Amino acid sequence: MNSESLGNANGAYAQSVNTIFLGDEFVKSNSVEAIAQVLTEEYGHFLDAQINKTDSEGDEGEIFKDLVFNQPISSEELRRLKAEDDHGFIRLNNQLLAIEKSAFQVISNIGETLAINEDTTLVFQWAQRDAAYNNEVGIVVFDNPEGKIDGILPQDEGYVKKILTSGRNQGV
Repeated sequence: MNSESLGNANGAYAQSVNTIFLGDEFVKSNSVEAIAQVLTEEYGHFLDAQINKTDSEGDEGEIFKDLVFNQPISSEELRRLKAEDDHGFIRLNNQLLAIEKSAFQVISNIGETLAINEDTTLVFQWAQRDAAYNNEVGIVVFDNPEGKIDGILPQDEGYVKKILTSGRNQGV
């Protein structure tokens, strides 16, 4: 499906048409593992719709994905997932469809950019270094998933300067 139609989601499940959607740009620009994780999350939403009469509380798709991929879920993370609202709407053939979505976004362009649309804790672990020069990893808090900072978009002149002077960046 056209990624613009999915908004901030990489994937979505619409129970009304019993269909899982994946964004075309997400599929083109991500690894098989990232695609498998989003597809598994949406499959979790599908299974919930088949088993239960009403939608389970929170983001049961993400809980399912974490269990399938053997990712540990702390009690705090489980509480957060059970409180999360992963619902939204998409338009398909002039019809508005209710969806459950994977709103986590991984975009590969310059390096690796991770856009998270909710409060979260980031943990970095240095696994290996194999470079002849010093690398840097940084975190920047943007205004929206498009990367806007104080009204400036990535394609606008002065964008890099804005990132470096905004006070919303942190080297790791």
